[in-house]
Amino acid sequence: MDRSRRRVRKRNRTQRRARGVEQASARTVSPDDLEPPASFIKVQSTIHWIEDDGTVSARSLEEILTRRARVPAEADTPVIGPQSLPPAAVSQVGPHDATPFSLDSIVTPNTFSVIRREVAPLSPSVEHMSDYLTRQYTGGGFRMYESPSERQYFFDKCIALCQEVLPILAQGQLFVAVKAPVYVLGDIHGNFEDLSHFARNILTFSSIHLTPCNILCLGDYVDRGLFSLECMMFLLSWKIQAPHKVTLLRGNHEDAVVCGDRKVYGRGCFLSQCHDLFGAVLGNQLFDAVTSLFRHFPLACEVQVGPRKIFCSHGGFPRFQGDPREHDSLGKLNQPSFPRLLTMFPNNPIARGFPDDLDRCPYSPDEKKRAWYSIFDLMWSDPTIEDNTPDLIMDEWGFATNLRGGNVVSFSQRAVETFLQAYGYDMLFRAHQEKAHGLRMSKSRKVFTIFSSSNYQGHGNGAGCVIVGADGVVQLVVKSSQ
Repeated sequence: MDRSRRRVRKRNRTQRRARGVEQASARTVSPDDLEPPASFIKVQSTIHWIEDDGTVSARSLEEILTRRARVPAEADTPVIGPQSLPPAAVSQVGPHDATPFSLDSIVTPNTFSVIRREVAPLSPSVEHMSDYLTRQYTGGGFRMYESPSERQYFFDKCIALCQEVLPILAQGQLFVAVKAPVYVLGDIHGNFEDLSHFARNILTFSSIHLTPCNILCLGDYVDRGLFSLECMMFLLSWKIQAPHKVTLLRGNHEDAVVCGDRKVYGRGCFLSQCHDLFGAVLGNQLFDAVTSLFRHFPLACEVQVGPRKIFCSHGGFPRFQGDPREHDSLGKLNQPSFPRLLTMFPNNPIARGFPDDLDRCPYSPDEKKRAWYSIFDLMWSDPTIEDNTPDLIMDEWGFATNLRGGNVVSFSQRAVETFLQAYGYDMLFRAHQEKAHGLRMSKSRKVFTIFSSSNYQGHGNGAGCVIVGADGVVQLVVKSSQ
């Protein structure tokens, strides 16, 4: 009896499946029946959370982004003081007003030190710096500083590496394109512990050549942390090993005046660290060799996920007063004549003796003005915290004043939507601001801030990394504070 019942049930299931196939084949397929394209960009709701002991757990995006414990300040410590805000902020938010443009009016960090620069002999590098630094790093420090000969050897390797990477960077463009899959890192700020942690998890078999993904870093590699030089050398070594796989964007601290400002950053200043390691003469030489590379770092990147696109920069996007495409600030970045600036502040006393890159540019005064603001906004601007705050002074295009100081703007959701729509981007990835867990989404999930240095300035924040898959899925990784 049981066997006959099972045969009847099996026969009925077979008949039902046959009828379903006939109905499906007879039905006309409409566009609404088709699944969305695999390249559609969406953020995965679960975050991989790496604890202090190395264990990995899964937490919801909502849980991470809504936690308020130990939330640090929104903005980086201002280099340009808030007292410098212009009195008529609305009329001066945009770069295209009637005010004559002069770099004499640019507010710069308040440092007046003058550096004497001399040259020391060089010696060649014989191995990849990233492998060397990984072997030397132990117990929160580097063994190569324990003896004068090892210290000199490391100095020679640094100089040789700068010479080797210079032609690679100089031949590159200021606005580049990278295809997914790609790992995206935000501010490093001399945190070698976190950089090496992400490197161990990013690189397949500890080899950048075997790693299937591209790597995009959003800038601010130096200043504040203990190991600015070591982080910079590590990443430049990656660039030499895999020039087309590694992209290092320029942050606002990749500026010879900013990272040479000992008055503002003290012992955390990149220049101070070079002096502490090698003395004034060799320290100045190494500082010059590294900062001379910064003018060639790309200012913006387009991550391509099939037909979709994500715009990436350190800070934001160029301000506009009209259609963003009218002056095509992004397209002009790759013009051969577009200026590559050693510093944004050539009139600062620190820049005495620097070449005036903007003055030598063949552009007209108005074109120089637009170029300067484009570079500045890509590295310095921030999203507004709240768009409807009564005391927020905002122009009609959605740009507002910024507490970092004069000339720096904040962009609202209105400005974000206008920019993304004009250029056909889905999202904006940027860095430039410390976040409690290393990541924060804002502006209707269109702006993603990524910060990859934990316990920044002792704030107890986490470090974040983003993975953009070829299928358009954005995965988030957070390393908790140590």
